[in-house]
Amino acid sequence: MEESKKIARCDIFLTRKCNYKCKYCAVTQDSVETERDLGKWKETLQALKTLGSETNTIGGAEPLLEKDLLLEILKYSAEIDLPVTLVTNGSLISQRTAEELCDSGLRSVALSYDGNYVYVDAYSARKSSHAERVIGIFKSLGVRDVGIIVTVSRRNFRELPELVSRFSKAGVWISLDLVHYDRGQPGSRCAPRRELEDVLFNTRESISDLKKVLLTLKRLGVKRKFLLRQDNDTLSIICKRLPTYSWACNNPNFIAVDANLTVRPCDDFCPQEIRDKYRVPDLLEKWDEFQSLRRKLRQKYSCHCLWTSYIMSESV
Repeated sequence: MEESKKIARCDIFLTRKCNYKCKYCAVTQDSVETERDLGKWKETLQALKTLGSETNTIGGAEPLLEKDLLLEILKYSAEIDLPVTLVTNGSLISQRTAEELCDSGLRSVALSYDGNYVYVDAYSARKSSHAERVIGIFKSLGVRDVGIIVTVSRRNFRELPELVSRFSKAGVWISLDLVHYDRGQPGSRCAPRRELEDVLFNTRESISDLKKVLLTLKRLGVKRKFLLRQDNDTLSIICKRLPTYSWACNNPNFIAVDANLTVRPCDDFCPQEIRDKYRVPDLLEKWDEFQSLRRKLRQKYSCHCLWTSYIMSESV
């Protein structure tokens, strides 16, 4: 396979429906119907395997709202040895459901966790309470790759050193994502800035304080062997770019796949010019065409962000 066709990461929206309404999330505002044809899902997963995607997440909104389809996708992913991580708020996972997921081949799961004590809203508090319970269930079932994804906001960032230390000791990895807002780019899955002013890092003082916390994580991580997914280089980029929330992809090697199986340039950017134009199997023959169009659209719409998962992907 040509190196230019290498994909490091794919984020899959299994559904745009959710049982929660988190303040910072607007995924459900775009009404995209979930593809029901399992054969087309299998073609997509096989194409991702061929394209070399080694990090694949299946989320949503909330993927457990499509449990039957999810189970079949997990089975086929295991069959073709495609690495998959389930991303969920955990609210719909019981002991029985967890057993079904594991029986279908689940080997990796990440749970939304927005803090120990201070939350963005009531839904964030519920997610965090579910995470503790669900982590215990999956650990008891022998799932080794269990993690949490923390949406870092002005409400919870001071908790990070203690939070990262506690979960690391429990063998749970941690991934951090700054709370984001819709910057006007087409296809954003984030809430408008006016709705998030009280949780964004939008003052010199809050930005300075967050940098201090991130630097503390860098310093302590080496000594205490934190299971933090972001390496020190990623944390350094975040610190440098924080005032404008700006980081531009130099050579995007990731994609997102919507619930109808169309390809998005990323999960927070999808202009009309590229919307519904490609499916993953198309990229086997049209990768260079897709990349060229993506770069042009990024320049046109000034698509910049600080999604840590994409900064990490570019380092692969």
